[in-house]
Amino acid sequence: MNVHVTMPDLLPGVTLRNKPSPNPGPAILRNPNVTNFPPQNDVYQLVSPIELEDVNNPGPVLATIQTWPTTLNPPTP
Repeated sequence: MNVHVTMPDLLPGVTLRNKPSPNPGPAILRNPNVTNFPPQNDVYQLVSPIELEDVNNPGPVLATIQTWPTTLNPPTP
């Protein structure tokens, strides 16, 4: 997963991206309680934090996504 984030109130004019990890690979979302596929209304959690760096000044970590609860296939109204 590639992430691009802007926070105009905190970092005006800065776009953050996920910093390449020493162990490259995608960000992983996991739900240990999945009972069927495709999942219906199941909440997945981020397995490990995602570090974010400035697109135009890569290197220093400026922010970290610690949690990212995500609901897959929520019911539609």
